[in-house]
Amino acid sequence: MHLSIPKTLSSRPWLLVVLLFGSFVAFWVFFINLAIKNQPQTVPLAPVPGVVTRHAQH
Repeated sequence: MHLSIPKTLSSRPWLLVVLLFGSFVAFWVFFINLAIKNQPQTVPLAPVPGVVTRHAQH
């Protein structure tokens, strides 16, 4: 028996939700990996006199 995709999705609508959620997660994994691989360089900041940072409190 050959089932077409529209017939399968119309008989099991939850499958469309699962597929959409899976593609959403895959997109975010791709996007986060792309952002990690192409992150900008860190810029060292000069300390500002009179401003107490978290690192200076310890």
